[in-house]
Amino acid sequence: MTVNLKITFPNHHYNLGIWKTPNQLDTDPMVCMLNGVRFYCSPDNLPELSITINSALVRAGGNRLELDTEYVAPYNGLVFPDCAGNYPVYLSTVDSTTFVETVRHTFYVYVSPSPLEDIEIASIVKDVNTESVYLVNFTINDVLIPTVAANHNLANYSRIFIEFPTIVNGQRVFLDNLGGYQGLLN
Repeated sequence: MTVNLKITFPNHHYNLGIWKTPNQLDTDPMVCMLNGVRFYCSPDNLPELSITINSALVRAGGNRLELDTEYVAPYNGLVFPDCAGNYPVYLSTVDSTTFVETVRHTFYVYVSPSPLEDIEIASIVKDVNTESVYLVNFTINDVLIPTVAANHNLANYSRIFIEFPTIVNGQRVFLDNLGGYQGLLN
């Protein structure tokens, strides 16, 4: 008797991020293991991976499914999408006669952004009670989400937040009202 599983790594709905194998080839050799026992699987239809498993490998309690690649220099495994964000992954069981999903579980994988490689912050004036200008120079190595005008969706766009410490060693660093922007921050 066999168990049919379907694992889906859908493309992100707005930032164009996709899961892939290291060489992005259907021939990248996959390693699939359930509870430490290896079985055949192939990335030939990513973002969907259909797996048929001998039901003797499935435990009544918890199970551990591992997906990896091998002999793919210099890296193995599935490659995270290029853009940071929350990515859904679907794990489904499929009826072997009707090929209809019988159970589906969704979980999310958060892909962190790369750290800023080159960052420099400088203050033009460093005197007490004197207005100053802060210069922030940085380099971004990640792909940014397209601008609002490009994808016509006001909810999805890239943001850059610069935060300043307001209290250092229990002492306020800035006045309560620095002037400037008077609107609401979201």
